[in-house]
Amino acid sequence: MIFRDIYQKNDTWVIYTKYEPAGCGFEVGNFTQLPQAQSVNTYTAQKAIPAMGIRVISRKSYFYDKKGETLVSRKGYLTAGDAVVVLEPSGGFSFVRFSEPRSDKSTYGKGTTGWVRSADLVNPFPPASKEPKP
Repeated sequence: MIFRDIYQKNDTWVIYTKYEPAGCGFEVGNFTQLPQAQSVNTYTAQKAIPAMGIRVISRKSYFYDKKGETLVSRKGYLTAGDAVVVLEPSGGFSFVRFSEPRSDKSTYGKGTTGWVRSADLVNPFPPASKEPKP
């Protein structure tokens, strides 16, 4: 998925991508339409979560729990392409929240938090490249 822009108007958001997200089949919305399109999907924030940013997992990344000053690996992990919200970075790790995106009603939106290696996180919104001047 290549993110292009996120548009905000008051409390409404529109996500615009260059291509349809792989595997979605527009299940969670059509992100390839600009905000002015009549059939564009809009989103409204339901709850504010203090966060550092959105990141995407670059490779299989295990969750860790903090036990005092030590991080202990869990069985659970995220896979490449999973999107997370970074809540707190600390010493090579980031505390993240992952929301289950599947359409199965029993797990939809279920949140999981834990520590992952910061090196496994990439910015899905890279800075726009500057056009060369003629």
